[in-house]
Amino acid sequence: MKKFIHKFRSDVKGSVSIFFIIIIVPIFLFNAVLIDYARILAADKQSEYAIQSAVRSAMASYDSDLREFGLFGVKKEDVDYFEEILRANLQTVDLSEESIVLNNNSGAFQFIDPKVEDFNLDLDRELAHPEILRHQILEEMKYKAPVEIIKELLEKFNFISKAMKETSTFINTVSEIEKDFDKREQKLDDIRFPIELKEPLEGPNHLVKAQDALEVIQKDLSKTSSASFPTVNSLNDIISNYNRYEEAKKEKESLESLKDALEQDKRQQENKLREVKNREINEEDEDEQKKKEDEKEEEIKELEEAIEDLEDQINSMETQISALDRNIKRFETNAAKKMNELSSQSKTALDHLQDAKRKLDLAKKNNDKIIQEIRKGRNTANNNYEGAIFESEKVEPSSEVDKGELANVEKTLDDLSKELDEYKYETSFFTTIGNHLDNAITSVISVNNSLNTDISGDLSSAKKSIEDQLPSAKSSVDSAIEYMKTHRRDYEEGDMSDFDDYEIIDNDGKHGEAEQSIDTSEDINSLRHKYDEEKAIYEDLTKTIGELQRFLEDNDLMDGYFEDDPNNKHIGDSPELDFGEDATASSKDAMRLVDALFSGIGNFLLDARDELYINEYILMNFESAKPGGKAEDFLYENREVEYILYGLPEVGANYTAALSQLFAIRFALRFIDAFTVPWVRAAGHPIAVFVAALGYALKYSSEDMNGLQRGGSAELIGENLTGRLEFGYNDYVRLFLFMNPGGDNRLMRVMSVINEKSGIDLTQNYTYAHGSVDTSVQLWFIPEIAKAMEVVSVIDGKVNNNRYEFNKEAYFSY
Repeated sequence: MKKFIHKFRSDVKGSVSIFFIIIIVPIFLFNAVLIDYARILAADKQSEYAIQSAVRSAMASYDSDLREFGLFGVKKEDVDYFEEILRANLQTVDLSEESIVLNNNSGAFQFIDPKVEDFNLDLDRELAHPEILRHQILEEMKYKAPVEIIKELLEKFNFISKAMKETSTFINTVSEIEKDFDKREQKLDDIRFPIELKEPLEGPNHLVKAQDALEVIQKDLSKTSSASFPTVNSLNDIISNYNRYEEAKKEKESLESLKDALEQDKRQQENKLREVKNREINEEDEDEQKKKEDEKEEEIKELEEAIEDLEDQINSMETQISALDRNIKRFETNAAKKMNELSSQSKTALDHLQDAKRKLDLAKKNNDKIIQEIRKGRNTANNNYEGAIFESEKVEPSSEVDKGELANVEKTLDDLSKELDEYKYETSFFTTIGNHLDNAITSVISVNNSLNTDISGDLSSAKKSIEDQLPSAKSSVDSAIEYMKTHRRDYEEGDMSDFDDYEIIDNDGKHGEAEQSIDTSEDINSLRHKYDEEKAIYEDLTKTIGELQRFLEDNDLMDGYFEDDPNNKHIGDSPELDFGEDATASSKDAMRLVDALFSGIGNFLLDARDELYINEYILMNFESAKPGGKAEDFLYENREVEYILYGLPEVGANYTAALSQLFAIRFALRFIDAFTVPWVRAAGHPIAVFVAALGYALKYSSEDMNGLQRGGSAELIGENLTGRLEFGYNDYVRLFLFMNPGGDNRLMRVMSVINEKSGIDLTQNYTYAHGSVDTSVQLWFIPEIAKAMEVVSVIDGKVNNNRYEFNKEAYFSY
């Protein structure tokens, strides 16, 4: 053994071979690792390209009908060939000339041979999702929307922002304060009518009537006592004759007592007379008998004479008592009547003063509301028109616009808006009058209490109290009257009769004409032959919207959407013009819509184009036919845009809503135009000017409506201001899309109309794809080395027997 070991250590034969073996084995192993690693990387990259290509190919199968609406979406049934494309892209191909010519790869060397272990394709993000639909519309319209043309249109309309702001301030403020102004003035008139009238005024006129009542009391107190008992002509007569009244009562009592004594004496005499008459005389002596009988007769005669004398005295006393009683009762009646008269005057004065105080408090509330509405009107107008005015200052108005006349109109409206401050009173006005009334009420209550004193009471003290309080009451009432006389404002109307073109403004009549100009009931009734067909369309649209809503709810996609529609009705977005009340209410409603328009224009010109893109998408892909003045104008096929705009599920309702808003715009513009007319500016105080301008605007906006509904156009404002700068119906529809709230509700109706026109269910059209594939490649060399590389995270897959498996994903969206 030792020899063998020695020979092995000292014999050099074969050492080179051993050396090369030791060197080559690691090199071989290293190359084997590199080859498998390269094959893994190649297979990985090929799998990545294959899955990306397959996903893109699947998404290329979008619905061509949907593409006509500028949208992309793919259905699940249209991507069945995803596996075929995936496998085809994973096949290895020999690129030698011979193989290409012979089209035969069976004998080619396969460096990698990836095998599909599993694959999957998930479609997501349905086009029915509002945010996804919005995104696709915006992407589509970036290349199609005529932005500059639309901007120019809005800028043409925007140059009147200042005038419209003043109009909005004026109309909204006047319409809000008009009723409170009338109520306040009526209450102040009730307190004290401002015009000095020769004839008595019919109506409350509280202070004047309280003053008159107090004057009656004052005159009575100033009368000297001149009437004798029992006559009463004044309070002083009651006081001066009261002692005689008390004496008469005592005298009556004394006579009644004496009368009672005499009546008692009479009764005694009558009893005695009966006894005498009943007394029998039975004397035996005839002479004695006769003598006794004569004495009896004499006694009877004396008693009868005594009784008759007593009766005369009693009758005399009864006459005196009756006379005293009549005088006493007459005095009491006259005194009570006089006290009641004075008390009634005091009560009348108190009632009028209390009514005046109550109406003054109500008038102050009306005045406070006027102050609030004036401030609110200005702030609201500033907020609505700030952006539009800011942008309008950057753009010169069209050459067709009379800048000087427009500036005059703006100044007139601004001056009128400032004059509205004259319609409010300072708080001190009501405080001063209220203090006078409170003082008067306190004094009159004291006078009234004194006059309620019974005549048996201390009338002298009552009279003194009245004499102390009455001057204070009269002075307070007089002060209140004088203060109102000097501080009440006189709102006079101007004289417009000198103007030849002045016509009496019948605003109720003009309001009726305006209602008639947008009354569509007759046109809708003429569509009865198509009513069922139209009704079915709107029912289908509403049903589709309901299905879309359920889809969003079922897929938990409602969060953050439809915040402008908390009830999730998705219909009827439009703030329609209400002609159910008077002309003033309608004018306010019209300006509300115009305010929304200019707020939308300002916001767009300032910082947003997304809404413009969506609006233009609607106009480009859906129908809004030019009106022809026929019943067919109301058909859904001609009013797809209007349905998307308003969402009213009734036959003809959407076109009616558009006409209502069109009238609102025309009314506001004609209201501005009214201030180019001399007789409107000469109407007097602001409310009178408002009434005149209101009549003018109602008349000419009605005429504009008649032309626009027949496919014509109208001057933007009026001939004096904008000449031939005209707008047609479809121009206004473009504006309405800014006026009315859009958002998710409008997108829901876009989806509904697409479904109605093409039958495409957007809930089944997907815009996002996620593909994944599990691929494996055979390892040529030592799998354990690949496993070691897996452990140290050199490679991402895993080794399964002698195959290396890995996963690749790809994403794609429109």
